[in-house]
Amino acid sequence: MTFPLISAELARRLENCDTTFIRLRLEGLMRLEGNPFGADVKTFGGATGLTVASMAGNLLFNRVAEFTPAELDRLDDIMDWLSEKNISGRFDLLPGHVSPGLFNALAAKGFYQSGFYAVLYSEAQAAEPEFQGVTVREVRPDELDIFGDVYMAGFGFPEERREVLTRTMTGLYDRHPAVKLYLGLVKGQPVGIGLLLLNDGIGYLGTATTLANYRGYGVQKALMFRRMADAAKNGCDLITSHTQYASPSHINMEKVGMRLAYTKAIWTRLG
Repeated sequence: MTFPLISAELARRLENCDTTFIRLRLEGLMRLEGNPFGADVKTFGGATGLTVASMAGNLLFNRVAEFTPAELDRLDDIMDWLSEKNISGRFDLLPGHVSPGLFNALAAKGFYQSGFYAVLYSEAQAAEPEFQGVTVREVRPDELDIFGDVYMAGFGFPEERREVLTRTMTGLYDRHPAVKLYLGLVKGQPVGIGLLLLNDGIGYLGTATTLANYRGYGVQKALMFRRMADAAKNGCDLITSHTQYASPSHINMEKVGMRLAYTKAIWTRLG
């Protein structure tokens, strides 16, 4: 397997897959009558503000993505927007798209680097090996509730967040031709889920999980290979995914041939 050389430009393309994935999920919430969960997406030059007011403490859904030195003159507008939404927020910063001035400006607003997040990539490959007893297929219209059940149980999300969280995923179904939802099955039983986003020639392997009792069967590997193959079939030359550094997901991705593209810096507010 060959890898294109990483560059600041390629990092931005890979990062935009994650931004687009979250944006599409929030736009699904915004389409609901009355926008009951308070979802919002706002652009600031090349940066994107993402928020869900009903989950203000969840920084995955309340953050500023792709903030670069080019947006420094918009920082006050971003801070006003965060204040208006009553969220502390976070900034995701990419290697190759930062500067001392950017770090100093965020620090002056009370932000600090609180962590890293891993971004992996590889060529899209059509090979789809078989895993004994495990099958993967796209979700059927009558299986959205099953998809939601596995999503909630696999991640151990609290029941009170079921409606908002499942709608961010199932709301994508059949609305965006670039989004595909999958079920992983063991002996016909749905036990895992995954998502594929086709974005500017890159296949993004989105949210995926397996029920605890079925981990170790190869469900996640099967889901990854199927999504990689579908990305290749749909004209993508690369695939990418984001995860916690050195997590089980990171390890699984490396096992199927993906490698680290970069770690992005996560900046959150003090206090």
